[in-house]
Amino acid sequence: RQEQALSIEWFLWLDCDALVARFDKSVVEILDELHVQHHHHMVIAMDRSSPFNTGVIFMRNCQWSQDLWKRALQSASNDTVRHHKWWEQKALHDLYAQNLHNESHHIYVVKDRWKINAFGGYNRGHTEFTNESYIWHRVHCVKPECYNYSHAFFCSKTPKGTYPTELCRDVPPWTPPNGTKM
Repeated sequence: RQEQALSIEWFLWLDCDALVARFDKSVVEILDELHVQHHHHMVIAMDRSSPFNTGVIFMRNCQWSQDLWKRALQSASNDTVRHHKWWEQKALHDLYAQNLHNESHHIYVVKDRWKINAFGGYNRGHTEFTNESYIWHRVHCVKPECYNYSHAFFCSKTPKGTYPTELCRDVPPWTPPNGTKM
């Protein structure tokens, strides 16, 4: 297993409320479209009110990335970080701001968040999610309407054989959010 892990160039970290929405491109193709350079070891989307959101992270399999996560975990010994509701995001924000290990050079913050971390909950009137989005981050998606909406999406949009057909019986067709071109 360790040999397999060493041969993988990129890892994808997803929050449990983030779903891959497109299956037509590989991780490498997505990163190429985003113009990721060789010195970028972490690719992450800009957030509304902070430097970036850690719900979706592309991490290069390299020593710098491993060291970054070690530093993030070590910072959890700080009460401010450990008790923060998004502790890993707080830890990475702090490391990015301190820039002691050239984080601003190695972390690529994608300005067009909707491409890799499209926010959108159950409120159909407001979402960043489009047919160009690779990952749908269903932030604060806790109501049944949200579950039903995303369930209908996967029943109608995923390639045959990737989502169990028995789960899709009696599921109404998915319709895009108001004002969204799909």
